[in-house]
Amino acid sequence: MSKIGNYARQKLDKIIADQGGGGGGGGDGDVTGPGSSTNDAITRFDGSGGKTLQNSGCTIDDSNNMTVAGDLTVSGGDTTLTAANDAAASILMQADNSDDAGDDWKIIANADQTFTIGNDIASAGSYVTHLTVTPNATIGDSLVTVAGILKLGGNEIQASDGGAALTLDTSDNVTVGGDLTVTGGDVTVGAAGNTTATTIGVVTNTGTNVGKALTIAAGSSTTGANNINGGDLILASGGGDGTGTSSVQFKTKVNGTDAAAERMRIHTDGNVGIGDTAPGTLLQAKGAAPYLTLQNSTSENSAGGCESKIIFEDHGNNALGQIEVSHVGSSDDEKGQLILRTNNDSGLQAALTISEAQNITIAGDLTISGDDLYMNTNTNRYILVADGTNYNPESADAIGADTGIIIPGQMFSH
Repeated sequence: MSKIGNYARQKLDKIIADQGGGGGGGGDGDVTGPGSSTNDAITRFDGSGGKTLQNSGCTIDDSNNMTVAGDLTVSGGDTTLTAANDAAASILMQADNSDDAGDDWKIIANADQTFTIGNDIASAGSYVTHLTVTPNATIGDSLVTVAGILKLGGNEIQASDGGAALTLDTSDNVTVGGDLTVTGGDVTVGAAGNTTATTIGVVTNTGTNVGKALTIAAGSSTTGANNINGGDLILASGGGDGTGTSSVQFKTKVNGTDAAAERMRIHTDGNVGIGDTAPGTLLQAKGAAPYLTLQNSTSENSAGGCESKIIFEDHGNNALGQIEVSHVGSSDDEKGQLILRTNNDSGLQAALTISEAQNITIAGDLTISGDDLYMNTNTNRYILVADGTNYNPESADAIGADTGIIIPGQMFSH
């Protein structure tokens, strides 16, 4: 080799040595490393000298999949996972060497834009979603779905303005801060298996404030010209079995007592008791003044107007009899009459009328099954004599003197 060649070779070796080249286990430089390494392992410096390399447990395979054998610390602040088109990005966390079902948790950003957290507690390696977040462009419409039970560490669930929408206590009582709207069809109160009475009530007021009213209303329809029915209000006592019974009770508070007490009951057999808890008939009113008032609210003064009626019907809804009280005449006064009507198979007919003057008119015959007829005028030896219109009390002796009829004692003959 020429001097020029030797010089060039020496110069090249010096450049390589100055730049740390040619190291490794058998290189000519001063960078050294282990005699063997793990396939696909990422090399790392040993110490701070900058010239000694060592093997690592972090690998990158030929498909660019990276495995970190220890902990991964990202001090930059962001970690970005980007999946292929239409694929999900996930993070799998395995506790306890992943040797039991339930050790693994998987966080997934799904291709359908949902975010899920799953666990393999049911079967090792098979992840079941426990929580799903479904985003919406309107944040308030985003949805969080919990597949199981949600337990709060605190006692409040707040609305977006920070107000306590729901407050819970350790006795499982729940206070709703605003109104409660149930869009389903049913509200069920109580737990099966116990006989504890259930109450739906309004909070007891404080100070000198009156008690709050409670309104239970069935649903209304929209108004207009469509002739649509409103919803029915149905009050029902509980069903039972066999000889078991139930009733509906109504309670009110009266002057002089603090607690509300029962005033009316629909008994188990359908009888209604007002002031009576065991009515023996279909309607029974009990009290110190058991009065019944029927009031016609129509402002009229016509004959037979402003009437009130009690109608008695048979199984075919046919009226058998009727008690009617109505106005007499057309004057603006308070005169009334009472009419008893019976059905003669041609409809209701007036059988007896008591006028405002207390005169009685009987449409048919009058049969007195007793022995006596009592009158306000009851003079000894007077008899009733017809004058063509009415019967009037007349002296039997005077009649005998005028007609020649002999009436011995209290007997008389023609």
